[in-house]
Amino acid sequence: MHLVEKPWIAPGESQTIRPDAAAIVLAGGNSTRMGQDKRFLAFRGRPLIEHVCDQLRGLFPEILLAANDAPKLAFLGLPVVRDAMPGQGPLGGIASALAASHHDLNFIVACDIPFIDFMLVRRLMYAAADCDGVVPTTPEGHLEPLFAVYRKSLLPAIYDALDHGNRRIRDIFGKGRVCTIPLHQIPAPQNLNTIEDYRDFLSESLFARRDAVPA
Repeated sequence: MHLVEKPWIAPGESQTIRPDAAAIVLAGGNSTRMGQDKRFLAFRGRPLIEHVCDQLRGLFPEILLAANDAPKLAFLGLPVVRDAMPGQGPLGGIASALAASHHDLNFIVACDIPFIDFMLVRRLMYAAADCDGVVPTTPEGHLEPLFAVYRKSLLPAIYDALDHGNRRIRDIFGKGRVCTIPLHQIPAPQNLNTIEDYRDFLSESLFARRDAVPA
């Protein structure tokens, strides 16, 4: 029997992903390539980061934001974890949020990934049973470390890397039992790095909505 799950779950649906896991939204980047704060890009009448967080609500018992400007994010009503070691990029945000999380198992997602594929999230969580982390990998061999599962057991490797000036996330994966999930027939998470990415995404979303309207 072939079971097909929905690629994402709309806000308000009540199926918890894992009762023993947290979700961490990385929201502390400088948006240098975008040229403006990507967290507040408009999408369907709301800031992008609100759209991302609303998808997670009700699906994890704990949701944290990794960022350094809590007042700007107060409207989300979620705890904001400041970087304990500012200037260390996404790896520094991951370290601080993992340390602050009340759960050993944590799903980490970047704030510029508009749609969260919860079928993939469930696969990552399932594979984490005997791993320190689980990360998707594309057919070309590219890792997706900002849409992945991390356990607190990776913290010593993360701290060691940062202490030695190494901010490359992929380098910590060799320091623990990190599993990979190949994305053979599943699209890689789509993130928005540039204004062109954003415009293309809006065009694709508008086309998809029009295509879904019956004639």
